Amino acid sequence: MVIGTGTFSIAQRAIRTENRSRTAIGVLIAAACVFVCLLACCMTPTKALGAETTDLQAATPQLVTQSGEIASGTSGTCNWVIDGDGLLTVSPKSGSSGKLGTWSDYSGVPWYSYRTKIKAVRFTGQIEADSCKYMFYGCSNMTYADLSTIDTSKATVMFNMFRDCKSLTYVDLSGFDTRNVNDMQSMFDGCEKLDSVNLSTFDVSKVQLMNYMFYDCKSLKYLDLSNFKTDKIHY
Repeated sequence: MVIGTGTFSIAQRAIRTENRSRTAIGVLIAAACVFVCLLACCMTPTKALGAETTDLQAATPQLVTQSGEIASGTSGTCNWVIDGDGLLTVSPKSGSSGKLGTWSDYSGVPWYSYRTKIKAVRFTGQIEADSCKYMFYGCSNMTYADLSTIDTSKATVMFNMFRDCKSLTYVDLSGFDTRNVNDMQSMFDGCEKLDSVNLSTFDVSKVQLMNYMFYDCKSLKYLDLSNFKTDKIHY
């Protein structure tokens, strides 16, 4: 009996040991499976997101970035916009012609708050301006102004129109009609870099005030005043 019992105990121990080994191996296999699943779960969304992003980029057209807009608005029946390069463009709201609104002083000029951002000016279409006073007053960084298409036939005042445009080097006034203008005071006052102005088309028959018109134009070398009649000039 003793031998039998011992033999049975040894057999039991062997079975238990084998069972424990199998259990341990099973646990290890299960743990390995869980680890693999977790790793797959972590990696799958990243791959999917990468693939989705690549597909989105491929589907999105590649656009060329344009210069941003600094400011824009309306005046009378005209639109105005200053683009990212500092070009102020004034154009009709609709059709080929428009009329600017009027203002009593410089603070009423539509683009006055952005005057130092303006580097050049152009008018497109036929733009009528009843008053030109203070129009570009204080545009200290403006170098070029094409006003060849502006209609000034009804304008009476050009007071301070380009005053303190310290960087202005060229201005096209070939389309100006000044037959009704009576005040050109300080029109180019402070235009330090302006070297030439052609005013041969100007009719100054009604102009009475012209004092300081070219004051402090330090670089002025050419000035055509061939049609100027100054018999009515007071100052």
